[in-house]
Amino acid sequence: IDNEDPIDQDILFARPDMMKGVWLKAGTDYYISKTESGETVEAQIDEAFAKIAQWGFNTVIVPVSLDGRPLYISEGDGNSISIKNEDGTDLDPPAYILECAKERGIYTYGVIDFRVNAKDGFDPSTKEGAAAIHKMTAEAAARYSFDGWMLDNTGYAAGGGGSYASYMSVMPGGGFERFQRESITAAVIDAVKAIKDINVNLYVGLLADGVWAHSASDERGSKTNGVYESLTDGFADTRAWVENGLFDFVMVKNHYSTLDASAPFGKVLEWWAALCKE
Repeated sequence: IDNEDPIDQDILFARPDMMKGVWLKAGTDYYISKTESGETVEAQIDEAFAKIAQWGFNTVIVPVSLDGRPLYISEGDGNSISIKNEDGTDLDPPAYILECAKERGIYTYGVIDFRVNAKDGFDPSTKEGAAAIHKMTAEAAARYSFDGWMLDNTGYAAGGGGSYASYMSVMPGGGFERFQRESITAAVIDAVKAIKDINVNLYVGLLADGVWAHSASDERGSKTNGVYESLTDGFADTRAWVENGLFDFVMVKNHYSTLDASAPFGKVLEWWAALCKE
């Protein structure tokens, strides 16, 4: 019956009690050269897992693209990376990583790189860009049975981003910065929904830039200065996304040292810890 209330269900996330995670990235840890065969890449991944076991990691974080190119043959996407085995078939590196991880009881989290901050990346303020982000997310989430997913590079690069033509078509007079923020938020919400529609138990997280906003820009911001701000530079309101419960967890790209004058590690950590406890 259409008007029945939805049935409540328990959400069962697959996650370690304490994450000891490591990235496994194409171009860095495997597929170092574009001329490498599938067999060579498999051997590189095997070697990486031997070290992962040796060092006691329990989680592998796996980007499913390299410089915006899918690491698998994507339907209708001529930009996919093709890694050929000797028999002429294509190797699917994320699938092989997933297989290796399951054999060893290691948790896996895929990374979907929005590349909104790249010159040749997707622009969620356009219909084409928003559609491309949705396709990429839905396709990857359906293809790989990772324990969860993380969304990365959701904000524009400082000083750029957003289609003024789209703004004039969709929201003329509403404020271009508001349009930029709402376009990014809409794309993020859509991506999270696309993943959860496949499996509500998937653990979906945000890979957040270290600084949402400086306290000089917004009194709710961190005691930092002089570095990229997600809100004012990238128009990605990561704070609101966390407050609204959009993500199951947050992983912060806190690249700064403890002695950094602009954004010391401790100040960034304290700000995010306080936000996530609210």
